[in-house]
Order: sequence, then structure tokens, then C-alpha cells
Amino acid sequence: MKSLRIFSFIVFTFVYGNLYSQNSVGFKGGFTYAWPEYGSIELPEDAETHIEGFNFSIFYFYNFHKNWAIGVAPGYIKRGAACFPGFQPVFIGDSKVFLNYIEFPVLVQKSFVLSRNGLRLNSSLGYGLSKLMSAFVHEEIDGSAEKPNVSRIEVDSDNIGSFNKYDHGAYFNLGLPYSLNEKHSIFIESSFYYGLKDYDKLSTSKNRSFNLNVGYSFFL
Repeated sequence: MKSLRIFSFIVFTFVYGNLYSQNSVGFKGGFTYAWPEYGSIELPEDAETHIEGFNFSIFYFYNFHKNWAIGVAPGYIKRGAACFPGFQPVFIGDSKVFLNYIEFPVLVQKSFVLSRNGLRLNSSLGYGLSKLMSAFVHEEIDGSAEKPNVSRIEVDSDNIGSFNKYDHGAYFNLGLPYSLNEKHSIFIESSFYYGLKDYDKLSTSKNRSFNLNVGYSFFL
């Protein structure tokens, strides 16, 4: 009798779970607005700190319960800043740093049904690790028609002045998916990244970025 109850519980758990389990895969990409948190570092007056970049990622989500899912979204993103940490200009112009990361966020997602015609709201939060693949500094001198002076920053070296190879932080996403049919969906999504580690070894310089993306998902 006890074995029958255990077996029945296992069957019920399996069936109940699969009623709501629905795997989805897809891709997304779009615009990135990135800026750093410099802490108490003094910047030039009226200095702009943001840069504009882009991002692209693929994703996989597993619905473990009705309207709840867990997933991963590995991808590429360009972050950086329009002002070096502790930057003191020795010329009249702009100095921008571009940081190219491969990132791997793990996300928990909650879905809300907004209408019967297939419109929903997805909210997710999570944590992820990013690896810095390359970094470049662009110096633009005012009044010059020449192209920016581009310098590559050492990533793998431990020399003074090089950048940290890894970053990690929190992710907050809001998406509006629209179901085209039972299998296919398109969506728009906004996301915010809050970095927890300085990208420069000598200065307070935590990554912050905002993405505005479009994407496509396919339900398996």
C-alpha cells in the first residue's frame, strides 16, 4: 500500500509538472546604452560617461511550473565608458573605452498574461559572469579631421593599468512577448545590468548598461 502511494505521488508529480513544462529557445539582440559607476572619482566638468553599443544572445528556458521558468542567455555585449576612470585630459577632446564581453547570465522568469490574444509580460532577474574578450580606447582630438587614435588595452596581462578579465553582476529584464501561434513568439525587451566588480584594477569603475532588444522564441 505504501509503495502504491509513493508510485502514485511520483506519477502525479511527473504529470503535473509536464502539464506546465514547456521549453523555449530563441535569440535576441539590439541597442546597448552603457555607463560606469565611478564612485568618488572626480571627472572633468560636464563630462559624458556613456557609450552606445549593441548586444546579441541566444537563450534557453525551461518552464518548471505554470508561468515560471529558469534559463540561461549566453551572448555578446559591448559595454564601456566615454570617460576613462580618473581621466585627466592632456588634450582637448574625448576619450572613450570600449569593453567587449562574452556573458553568461542565469535567470528566473515569471510570466503574466495580459490579454487573450497572446500578449504577456515577462519579468526576470538573475546573476551572471562576464569575460572580457577585448578592450579599446578611442581618443578624439577636437578640431581634427583625423580618425580617432585607437589603442588596444591588455586583457590577459597582470601589468599595472590593465583591466580585470572577469566581471559579474545582476540582471533585471522586462519583456513583452506576443504569440504568433502555439509554437512561435516575437518580443521586445528592456534589460538592466548592475555590475559588482570594477573593470579597471586601479579605480572604481563598475559596469552599468541598459539594453533595448527585439527577439524571437520557439517553443519545443
